[in-house]
Amino acid sequence: MPMILQWAALTFAIAAAGGVLLALSLMRQRFPHWLISFLHAFLGMAGILLVFAGVMQHSADTWLHVSLWIFVFTAVGGMAMSLQHARRQRPARSVVLAHASMALTAFVMLILTVQ
Repeated sequence: MPMILQWAALTFAIAAAGGVLLALSLMRQRFPHWLISFLHAFLGMAGILLVFAGVMQHSADTWLHVSLWIFVFTAVGGMAMSLQHARRQRPARSVVLAHASMALTAFVMLILTVQ
C-alpha cells in the first residue's frame, strides 16, 4: 500500500471514530458538540485530499477512483448535515445512516484496493 494511502486510511479511521460519537449523540437525542463535528469534517476532507494525492501519484485502478468519488459524495451529505448543525437542527436518522453507510463502503473499498 502506498504510504500516502496508508495515511488516508488512518485519517478516515480516526474520522470514523468521531462520526460514531456524533451518530450516538444524535441517536440519544442529544446535540453533538461542535468540536467533534468540526474535527470529523476536517479529518474527512484531509482523507479525501490524501486519497486524491495518492490517485494522482500512482496510476490507481478503477476501484480506488470509485472509492474517492463515494467519499466526495459522502462529504457533500456531511456538509448538508453541518449546515443543520450550525442551525441547531438535528438531521434525520436516515440521513445519518446513509452518510455512515456511504463512508463505510468507500473506506472498505479503499482498504481492499490498496492492500
